[in-house]
This record gives sequence, C-alpha cells and structure tokens, in this order.
Amino acid sequence: MLNRLSFFILISLFLFSCDKEKSALKKINGQWEITSYKRTESNGLSFFASASGDMTFSEVDKYKSPSLFKANISYSFETDDGTIQENGSIEMIEKGDFMNVITFDASNNPTDTIKYRIITCTKTDLQLEYNDSIGRVNNLIFKKKK
Repeated sequence: MLNRLSFFILISLFLFSCDKEKSALKKINGQWEITSYKRTESNGLSFFASASGDMTFSEVDKYKSPSLFKANISYSFETDDGTIQENGSIEMIEKGDFMNVITFDASNNPTDTIKYRIITCTKTDLQLEYNDSIGRVNNLIFKKKK
C-alpha cells in the first residue's frame, strides 16, 4: 500500500512540475507595456530610466514549441539612451521561474541566449530581470495591455 501511494505522489509531482512551465507560458502570452526600467551597475549603483514601448509574447504551440517574442522599448538614463528592438523565442525553464530568451537576426538565425528571471508574472503584472554582457542587472516591469 505504501509503495502505491509513494508511486502516485511521485507521478503527481512530476506532472504538476511540467504544468508550472505551461502555466507560466500562458500567463506571459500577450502584449506588455513597460512601466519601469532599473539598471544596477556592477559596482552596486542603481539608475532608473524613463522608458516607453512594449514586449509581446505569442504562443506557437501548446506543447514543446517555444513561444515567440518581440521587444520594442526606448529608454533614457541620465548618462545614455537607446532602444531595445529584438525578436526571437523564449523557453520556460526551472518550473517557470526562469526563461531562456533566444534572439534572432534579420534572417531568423539565433544570435544570443540570455537567461531571464521571472520575478512576477500575473494576469496584469510582469517583472523580468537579466544580466547583460557587461555585468549589469536590468530589471523591467510591465503592465498587461488589453
């Protein structure tokens, strides 16, 4: 009896852990408008930018295919400004707490993979964090567009 119960619990945990990634993918799908952009330098100093634009995630296939994304964000810090214009795909990992963001070039060839931490993901709010190539931590907060 104990072996059957243990087997059932083990199978249930396995199934629910896969569902967390699917659930995170469902929540993140849609168009998100940026409301806040904070950058923390490698020395610990943090700066806030004025930012505008959005990020869109669209589900391709509900099983195993990555979701596509497109980012079009303009930002302005005191010392620099710029834009984030990227497209590519995402893959939910680590039970939906993180995602790999794979960017594509103009010919749709993968160019880079960045691991994003999903701090908050609800039906209305999304907070993402990632480290860039020079060691800065970028924190982006979004609101869901209708």
